[in-house]
Amino acid sequence: MPLTDNQIKGLKPGPKQYGKPDGGGLGIVVTPTGAKSFRTRYRFDGKAKIITHGIYPDISLAEARRMRDEAKALLARGIDPMAKPDPADRDDDGPATASGVDRERLFGTVVEEWWEKKKLPTIKPSNVKRVHTRVFDYLAAPLAHRPVDEIAPEEILAVIQRVEKDHGVATAQRVYGFAKKVFGYAKVTRRLPGNPATDLEDGLSAVPKAKPRPFLDLEEVPQFFVALRSGTVRNSVTVIALELYMHTVLRLSELRWARWEHVRGNELLVPAGAMKTVKDESLAHIVPLSSQSLALLKRLRRITGESEWLFPVGKNGSARGGEPVMSGNTTTYVYGRLGYKGRVCNHGWKKTFSTAANESGLWNSDWIEFQLSHHQRSGVRAVYNKAKYLKQRHEMMQWWSDQLSEQERIANERIALEDDLSDILG
Repeated sequence: MPLTDNQIKGLKPGPKQYGKPDGGGLGIVVTPTGAKSFRTRYRFDGKAKIITHGIYPDISLAEARRMRDEAKALLARGIDPMAKPDPADRDDDGPATASGVDRERLFGTVVEEWWEKKKLPTIKPSNVKRVHTRVFDYLAAPLAHRPVDEIAPEEILAVIQRVEKDHGVATAQRVYGFAKKVFGYAKVTRRLPGNPATDLEDGLSAVPKAKPRPFLDLEEVPQFFVALRSGTVRNSVTVIALELYMHTVLRLSELRWARWEHVRGNELLVPAGAMKTVKDESLAHIVPLSSQSLALLKRLRRITGESEWLFPVGKNGSARGGEPVMSGNTTTYVYGRLGYKGRVCNHGWKKTFSTAANESGLWNSDWIEFQLSHHQRSGVRAVYNKAKYLKQRHEMMQWWSDQLSEQERIANERIALEDDLSDILG
């Protein structure tokens, strides 16, 4: 049934964003902060698209319906409603939209264009939903109906300060970064003479200094293996995941989103799109796999080999929460079960490896940094080095796995000793 003004006024924010349909593709989205924005969903050239009309009550229900009908009329003529209006589509004495403003000048239109052309192709699959919320709900919704060239710096600052209040300093800084890029896009597409989002930092709180991530020294690893072998964690896939993090020192997202097609002989390819810093496919990270890592993958393939993913969700890799792979919280939960909450994390194994490798004096620091995928981000040397040190890194990662195997041997001796003492004591 179509919405009414009273229904919209009565919509309360919840812990997650939700929407209510009005009809014909139009609906209203309610964010956890209480913002209510009108959106019309449609398809053009086989692609699903969304137009953000503006925030309620600045845009009334009647106005939103007119905008929806206007968009549908353009679609009927084979015109994408989000495309730049053709002068031939205008009335002789009026603008292209019922709101009295050319759609191409609306901030919501600028955001949609920027998202599709500039940002979307570079976002990791695991981050798309979160980034979309920050761009469209936190930044775009309050300003979507406004002509971009009429938005003043103090209005942008007010939006970011509201995000800071509701979602924290770090999120506000990220949204501010998106604001600078979106308004910068409006500038280069000649809808603005300058970027009004620059130089607003003094109005925002500084991001608190990040706490060092917890890690174990190498001599502490045997006791971790004792806990891991205690039977507390019975899911063999999760145990294999933990051990692969230890042996490969990959980032959380890099291993979670790994596919079986990325396992190539004794190497694992981490495509550029799954990496934290490298976006150029030519700079994909090549991870040497030790004999221990290959043994773990062999065990894993017997369990998840029918899926495209190393670590799929569900029996057949069915998606949960929009992601087809193991949750990023799974290993965090397991560390807590093992008694290591706040004492170690997946990223901590990078520090354990780096410390041990550097202190050994056996390995060049460039090889260590390259293994940690701390690449140079651009330039001829970066491209030249993309597969450099591979032979040395194979040797180094086998050494590292041997170090872990030695710690596991010590752990097994401790377990056997405890079992013997238990037998003696009855």
